[in-house]
Amino acid sequence: MAFDIIIPHGNEKELCAMASALGASKLLLLYEPGNVPASLPDLGIDVTIALLCTSSTAEKFLAGKHPVALVSSEHDKNIFERRNAPKYLLGLGESELSDKTHQRESGLNQPLLRELHKKGVTVVLSVDKLLSCSGQERARLMGRWMQNIILCRKYNVPILIASCASTPYAIRSSHDRQSTGIVLGMQPTEAAEPMTF
Repeated sequence: MAFDIIIPHGNEKELCAMASALGASKLLLLYEPGNVPASLPDLGIDVTIALLCTSSTAEKFLAGKHPVALVSSEHDKNIFERRNAPKYLLGLGESELSDKTHQRESGLNQPLLRELHKKGVTVVLSVDKLLSCSGQERARLMGRWMQNIILCRKYNVPILIASCASTPYAIRSSHDRQSTGIVLGMQPTEAAEPMTF
């Protein structure tokens, strides 16, 4: 059962058609708060809606009917210490801060990892983000993700390699996403979509 995460902007039908053609059977649609459609047409695929929030907006929606996907920032630990925590964490490793000599600015540390494990949060790595950067920026992002994979494995925090695409041709198949995970240091079984809805 293949599933993926996409970020539609009024193009749900096109995105779902492409995802279905690439073998997806379930999709998580991420919407910014206030942009969630009142109803969705029949998309021909099983979909779940989640809210894409920042640390400043997440608190208002944590107890709502939709799960919350948090875009990573320096305030992550404060958000995850709350009783209601986001279900997904995106954008790790995308900080503009320079890496230290012996450690990368990957966005994860031991206290945060303990909270992620305790709350059952899934770390999401975006293939679209990886493909949209190049050169030194891509190398830095890949290095940070490699460190995060090692840390998440140590603290038993699930990782999902997702398309996070906003256009149909940016969606990647399950096989492509699994291959990306393997290149980043994941075992084939780890890269094979560990998340369930």
